[in-house]
Formats: sequence, C-alpha cells, structure tokens
Amino acid sequence: MGNWVGRCEGQLSAQRYLEKMLHTVRESKDPYEIAIVSYALTLVNSVDGEAAFNALDAKMRETAGLCYWSREPVPPPLIRIENNRPHLMPRLPHRYDASNVETTAYALLTHVKRQAVIQREIVHWLNGQRTTDHGWASTQIPRAYGTVVVKAQGSGVALVQLSVHYNVDWKHLITQPPLPAFDLDVKASYSGRNNSHITIRSCQSWTRQSESRTSGMAVLEVALPTGYIIEQHELHGYVRSRYVRNLREARFREGQIVFFFEHLDISPICVTFTVQRWHPVANMTQYLPVKVYDYYAPERYNETMLDMYNLFVMNICQVCGSYQCPYCPVFSSAPTLYSSLFVLLLIVWTL
Repeated sequence: MGNWVGRCEGQLSAQRYLEKMLHTVRESKDPYEIAIVSYALTLVNSVDGEAAFNALDAKMRETAGLCYWSREPVPPPLIRIENNRPHLMPRLPHRYDASNVETTAYALLTHVKRQAVIQREIVHWLNGQRTTDHGWASTQIPRAYGTVVVKAQGSGVALVQLSVHYNVDWKHLITQPPLPAFDLDVKASYSGRNNSHITIRSCQSWTRQSESRTSGMAVLEVALPTGYIIEQHELHGYVRSRYVRNLREARFREGQIVFFFEHLDISPICVTFTVQRWHPVANMTQYLPVKVYDYYAPERYNETMLDMYNLFVMNICQVCGSYQCPYCPVFSSAPTLYSSLFVLLLIVWTL
C-alpha cells in the first residue's frame, strides 16, 4: 500500500513539474521537448494538456502534404522526370534524422491519444524515413541494371521499398554525411606468402564536440576481401583482453567485421586485427568500404575506402601459388632434366 501511494505521489509531482515548465518548453527551438511533454500530459489527462497540444501543433512542419516535427526543414526526396514518368530518387541522410523520427513519433502518439484529425499525414512521413527493411533474394547474381516494375491490386495501404547497394571507386562519389562527426583512419599491411595475411588497423574518434563530448554507442564496420576470415574466438579474446578502450563487442559476419564501442571521444581509439586467406580468390575489387557511425543516430557517420591494391593486381596463379593450380606453368610444370656429358664419362670410366 505504501509503495502504491509513493508511486502516485511521484507521478503527481512529475506532472506538476511538467505543467510548471510548460512555458519554458514551449519556447525551446527543439520540438522534441514539447513533443514528449505534450504526450506525457495527454496520458495523465492534465488540465494543461490542451495548451501543450496547441504548442506542439504550432511547431509542426509540412512538406509535400505530409506533417512532421524537426529542428529544421527536411526536404522530401527529389522526383526526376524521364520519358514523362516520375522517378523517385533515393532519400539522402539528414543531419537530425534520428531525432526527427523520435520527435514525430511522440507527436503521432499524442495525436492518436487525442483522436486528432492529422494522423495519416504523419504516418506517411514516418514511412518515408525508413532506411533498410528487406531486399531482393535470389540464388542467381542479379543484373546490375534494369528497371523494377511493381504492380499492386486491391484496396488498403501497401508499403513498397527497394534497397540499392553499389560500390564506388573514387572517394568523391561516397555519399557524404550531413555533418562531420567522426574521424576515421584505416591502414592495411600484408605478410605471408602471396599476401596470405592482412593486418588492418583502424583509428576512429568523435569530432562533433559542439554537440556532445562523446558519441553514443559507436559501430565500426570493416569489409573484408573475399576469401579472408578471422575466427570468432579470436575476436572474443581481443575484447576480453581490455586492450582497446571502450570496446564492448566484436563480431565476424560474412564479408565484414563489426566492432561495438560504448562510446567514442576526441582521443582516437584504434583496433588492430589480422585476417587470413582461407579460400584462394583473384580479380578482387581494389577498394573496400569502412564505416563508423553512431548506433542511435546513424546520420552521424564517416565512411572511407580501404585501398587493397596489393590484392587487386594478383592473378589466380599468384593467389594459388601451388603445384595443384591448373594452367599455371610457373607452379604446375616440372623442369626438364638434361644429362651431363661429364657425369656420363665419369660413369663409363668407373666401369
């Protein structure tokens, strides 16, 4: 009974505090504060809930018939007209994507709770902010060109999403983040016969000091050359050694290694690991992507390309490097033996 009374008193005190600070929150430039306060006061049926709701609607933005809340306007994806047909261009990252989605979500909850008229427009805007959901699955390598045609029939609401992944060969073609937030420096060194071992060292730091002294949970994704792997138990031991500051988890996935940091700060944090060739593969791409980003604010990121020229120039015979390699005369052929006249004469004389 005492716990229940204490809980009620705590909720009432929190409600009174929010009601008292409503005039301050209303003047904030960041709509996140009024969104979460408005939702909280609506849930408890506060007498100031109507005032908070009106303040929330006053900060609503509208674009292309859709409604949302953000610190600054978010332009909709561009539409390019080709052959008299509209083509929706990809949605580029915005500097406050994570905050915008969370703020608009709280505003939507408030509108639903109050049974307000504007709900559909908010839901459609949130759907437009999706990043990756599902992609195409195929047992064959799909063509890297063509047109996707989607036909729908029936009634109701449907969601169609297409994810496109591609590689680039020049740094200026990488999609730049809306705001610089991380510094990323990656280097690779080679050892072993025919570059069978690659040691990669990646140093990253948080540079957005005007926003906060540290990042949130940071994720480092390092793509690996085809045929190279590192065993998971090595990564577990690397994390448990506490050799790297703030490193909490490391996972080997197909084609990449993912490191999870509790946070990054202004001082660079470096990880060093060695991968080994398990499967001989040649004609590989010269560049591999390396990306660091904030897990809870993925628009805060930095991406670069790791130059793997030493592997790029190797042919299949150099990669295989064994007498078992077919069509590789350097390794699979045996030298011709020539009899020495001196040796023959020596043998005859002995006899």
